[in-house]
Amino acid sequence: MAMRDKGLRRNLQMRASALVAIALLSPAVCKADVDGLPSTDERVIVYRELERQYVRGRENEDDGRGALCKNVVSDGSDGPDFFEIRLPNGKYQQEKNSTTCLLDISTGCQSGMFPVERLEDDGRWAWTKSRIGYLAYLRRLVLTAGIPPDVLKPELDAMENLILTNIARRLARPVRLQTYEIPIGMGAKNDVDFDNGRMANLEREFAGSWNAYVVSLSNAQRSKLSLLEGVPDGCGAGETEYEVMTTPPGGRIRLISDMDAMVCEARKIDPWDFNLCQGWTAVLSKTMGLVGTYRYVVDWPNGQSVRDKVIVDQQRDRRLCIPRSCG
Repeated sequence: MAMRDKGLRRNLQMRASALVAIALLSPAVCKADVDGLPSTDERVIVYRELERQYVRGRENEDDGRGALCKNVVSDGSDGPDFFEIRLPNGKYQQEKNSTTCLLDISTGCQSGMFPVERLEDDGRWAWTKSRIGYLAYLRRLVLTAGIPPDVLKPELDAMENLILTNIARRLARPVRLQTYEIPIGMGAKNDVDFDNGRMANLEREFAGSWNAYVVSLSNAQRSKLSLLEGVPDGCGAGETEYEVMTTPPGGRIRLISDMDAMVCEARKIDPWDFNLCQGWTAVLSKTMGLVGTYRYVVDWPNGQSVRDKVIVDQQRDRRLCIPRSCG
């Protein structure tokens, strides 16, 4: 009897070990990620890469502190006369504002959200990356304020879904080498007009629902939390126009934002392949709006070719010479 029990235990241990091995070897498709999608989904891969890029260098920042009234610094003005609350029927009601403790969440240009003193990125994925960072910011506000997760979950889920839809639409585009003949930034072809209006509406919904929750609290609790202003607004990456040239002259320039190149790397695509990696641009204009880090390839008629990275950060003479400095 003892031998039979011992054999049974050994058999169960072997089966348990086999199950563990299967779990370890199973593909990551079993793991839910963004919006419940598998971690191997292309949309999730892009989302997580852009998220990684955004939080890099911001690990020690606490940009959710504005949720608490004591951390909102007044500029000395009385602030807006009214704020909005969102009613259960989806309509908005204006309430008189008697405090300067009102946090504007409607723009990506505020310190603490997307600090303007930082070197921002330009590129095909710039808008998407900024929205992912913005969504993370709003979630930190909710966490800092101690608001129950379910209160603002519909608005946050809707924003995440909009971002995933944006990513899917971009991934579905054919890969081609863009040609810019006018002085515009690398991100100018972003389909922001399509999504900006929808995102602005969601920002307003988030602020209105937040305010509705705050005003429902007791006076003691309410006084601790900021009210939010979600009036549609926005800003660009802050591109500066540069005269782009090669040294020696006569070279053909192709550029890609380093952000876009890293997205290709995350998708296991060669970032230097113009036919596979979305975001490469043939520079045909003498001047171009640029900001951030770029990868470039320069080809000369004699067959010489150079590829490298360049950081564009407010060059004083407004000239960008590659691969060598203008001299």
